[in-house]
Amino acid sequence: MFAKICIIILALGATAGALLVNRQQRVDAAAEISRMHFKLHRHERAASRLRAEIARAVRPDEVRALLTSGGDAWEPILYRYNPARAKRLLEDDAMAQEADAAERLGG
Repeated sequence: MFAKICIIILALGATAGALLVNRQQRVDAAAEISRMHFKLHRHERAASRLRAEIARAVRPDEVRALLTSGGDAWEPILYRYNPARAKRLLEDDAMAQEADAAERLGG
């Protein structure tokens, strides 16, 4: 009878210990999430502050004045997605990888 009571007490103790460990891990995870949110918020504030500084420092009329005062010909960089060009770049990359593999294999 004494052995059964000891086993029950040990089992309850182990269960309580496991529950405490689980609870502590949850608390640690919540604290880590909170720290990450704070860090993300701080980085977002810094990024918006830098965007504001850039917007204050660079005005369209000043950019136009700089472009006209310089002797070089400036061209705008347009962002246009061209699927045909992207496919060609992928094919060129694949051919380059095949050539590198052939070189490594000695062929």
